[in-house]
Amino acid sequence: INSKIWSEIDQNILASRIQILPNLRFYAAQSFFKRLLIAETDPPKIVDFSERQDRYLLARIDRLIKMGALDEAEELVQQISPLTKDSFSRWKKISLLGGRLTRLCKQLIAKPALSKDISLRVICYAKLGDWDTAALILSTASSLGLVDNQRETLLVYHLDPQFIGTAEIKKMQLEFDELEFFILEQANIGGKPHGFSVPYLYRKL
Repeated sequence: INSKIWSEIDQNILASRIQILPNLRFYAAQSFFKRLLIAETDPPKIVDFSERQDRYLLARIDRLIKMGALDEAEELVQQISPLTKDSFSRWKKISLLGGRLTRLCKQLIAKPALSKDISLRVICYAKLGDWDTAALILSTASSLGLVDNQRETLLVYHLDPQFIGTAEIKKMQLEFDELEFFILEQANIGGKPHGFSVPYLYRKL
């Protein structure tokens, strides 16, 4: 792939085209598109420097996640320095879907301003072995009304499965966002793979 393939294209136009491109049905087309997304090329042209300069990169990451190419998406995230809230939110999604949270959690604990997600903070402290802090954060958030009852129940189950029975969790009407998916996968009570879009199948492949 020519390294200058995008150099004369406005990054906003290129990012928009990446976002709106329909899902590709054939393997060869998908494979070539992924090569384009991960190729090391010169960046596209930035016409208006008052606009965010990472829109093209974030569009690539989003599309790779949508395709289920979580490893490749994570590699692109790791190229971003310093991390922004937007890039961290993509890394969070990748990490929860892939079940690899250690590096993400260490980064969040070191730089808490990267995310205001209380649920993620609870999971991260638990992941790093600080169960007392995880429980304290959840208890405080609950008393302040910062988490709803269902999310609180799910997080309590994650911290102490013996406190809340699995049967109660299975009765919940969950949205199955990435965080809920992670908790259920960790407990080996995840939903049926065919009910999820491609990124959720990463650990089934």
